[in-house]
Amino acid sequence: MQTPSRTPLHAACLILATLTAVGCSGEGAVADGLSASSVTGPSAGAPGDAMDMDLRRALEGTVPAGSTWDDVGPAELAQSQAGYAWLTSVATPAEIAPLIAAGVGGTLLNYSVLVEATGGIELFSLFVPDTDPSVPRPLLTAFHGAGSSHGDIYFRAMDFFVEADQRDWFLIAPLQRNLNGPADTSYASVASQLHVEVLIKLILETYNIDKDRLYAAGFSMGGGNALSYAARHRDRRTGSFSAVVNHTGSVALSDIYANAPAIVANVMLGIFGGPPTGPEFEWQRSSLIEVDAAGALLPQGRHMALNLEHVPVQTWFNTSDKFVYLQNQAQTFDAFMTSLPAASHDLITVPGGVPNCINQHCWDTLDIPAACQWLSTQSLEANPSSGTVLADRDARWGRFDVAQRQSDAFTEFQYSVNGPANLVSITDTENALTVSARVQRLGLNPAQPLFVSTTRMESQGNAIVLRGFTAAPATVTRNGVFFGPTCSGAPSSIGWCYDAQAGTVTIRESSNLSATWRIQ
Repeated sequence: MQTPSRTPLHAACLILATLTAVGCSGEGAVADGLSASSVTGPSAGAPGDAMDMDLRRALEGTVPAGSTWDDVGPAELAQSQAGYAWLTSVATPAEIAPLIAAGVGGTLLNYSVLVEATGGIELFSLFVPDTDPSVPRPLLTAFHGAGSSHGDIYFRAMDFFVEADQRDWFLIAPLQRNLNGPADTSYASVASQLHVEVLIKLILETYNIDKDRLYAAGFSMGGGNALSYAARHRDRRTGSFSAVVNHTGSVALSDIYANAPAIVANVMLGIFGGPPTGPEFEWQRSSLIEVDAAGALLPQGRHMALNLEHVPVQTWFNTSDKFVYLQNQAQTFDAFMTSLPAASHDLITVPGGVPNCINQHCWDTLDIPAACQWLSTQSLEANPSSGTVLADRDARWGRFDVAQRQSDAFTEFQYSVNGPANLVSITDTENALTVSARVQRLGLNPAQPLFVSTTRMESQGNAIVLRGFTAAPATVTRNGVFFGPTCSGAPSSIGWCYDAQAGTVTIRESSNLSATWRIQ
C-alpha cells in the first residue's frame, strides 16, 4: 500500500467533525441534512429487542450462542481487532483520538447519525483505508439481513472488511433503520433508503470516492435492499451503484409477505402500512419484481428491476436453502433480468451442506473474495444507448430528470440515443409531466441538426426539455412541417419554445402517433 499523505487520525477527525460540528485541526463543517448532535456511543438506538431475537429465530431457526444483534460496542470492536491483525485500530467515536495512529491496515469506526428527513437515528460502521487520499477509492456498501443490525457484517461477513483493506476500498455497513417496528428489519422501505442516502452523501462529501465504482452487496433482506437502492438511485452526482452482489435477496416483497413466518409478515404490515393489496404502490416501489400467488412473474407488473438493465448484478443462492421461496425468487429475478436486452446478470448456485450454516441460509454460502473480485472489474455505465426508466418520484434517473404529473405513482418511458444520427427517442410515456436532459450529456451536438423522435405520448401532453443550447434554433420542423415557437401553449398542445436564460429548447408533444422533430 502507498504511504498516506495524511494520517488516519486526520481522516477520522474529518468525519467526526462532519458529524458533530466539533472541529479537529480547525475543520468542523456539518454536512447538509445532518444534525450536529448525532455522534453517540454504542447504546444509542440499539435495535436488539425481543422482537429482533424472535425475527432471527424465525429466519434462521436459532440465535447463535454468544452473538448479539444490536449495535457493536467497544468489546466487540476490540475482539474484531484481536481477530483481524490487519486492522490498524478500531474505535467508537469517543475513543477516536487516542486509538488511531498511522499505519497499514486502515481504521474501523462505529457511528450513529440523526437523519433529519425522518427524525430517526441511523447506525453504521465505516472502514477507512490507510492509503493516499489524493487517489479516488471505490466505496462498498454492505447490507445486512433481516433481524440483525449492521453488526451482522462483523459477526458473519468480516471478510468484506478484509477485502476492503486489501483492495483499498472504503466500506460502510448501514443499519437501514426501520421506523415502524423493529429497527433492523426494513425491507427496502423508502425511509430506510433515506438513511442510506444520507450515509453515502456523507462519505462522498468527506472522502475522495470514485463515483464510477460504488459497489453494493447484501444477504437475504439485505440483497433485496441493495438491489432496490440501486434501482431507485440512478443519479451519479449523489451516488449510483455500478454493480451489486445479491445473495438470496428478497426481491419480490409480496411473495415474502405470503410465504415468510407470520412474525415477518406482521413486521412488513407495519413497514408498508398494510398488506400488498392495500398501499400497493409502497410495496411495488421497494420490490424489484412482482409475482403472482404461484411465484410466477406478472407480465404487467411494476418491476423496478427495469432500472437495473445497465447495472451488472450477481445473484447467489444455496440450492438447499430452507426458504425455498427465496430460491424461487432468485431464479425468477434471473429470468426477468435476462429478458432485458442489455442486462448483465449472473445466477450462481451453491450446493448445500455448508458447515455451520443454519438452515443453509447464511452469509457463509457466499464466496466473499470472489464476489469482491467480480465487483472490482465493474464500473458505472455512463451513457447507455437505450433503456426504460421506471420512476417512483421526481429525481434524476440516469441522464434524464423526471418531473411527475402525479406524485405517489409511477412514471415510465422508454428512450434510445443514436449519437451518429444526433437523435434521441422518447416513447411510451406514462405520468411524465417533464423529461429533461442536457444534450451534450446524451452524447449529442446542439450545434448540428438535432432530431427528437416521439411515439405513444400521453394525450395530456409531455414536455421534453433539452438543455445546452446557446442560441435559439433557426428552424424547427415536425414531420417536415415548419413550426414557429409557441411558448404560451397549453400543456396538451403541440409546439416548442426556446428559453435563452436557461439555454433550453422545450418540445410539447401529445400525439399517440410517431413524430420526428428537427431542431437546427
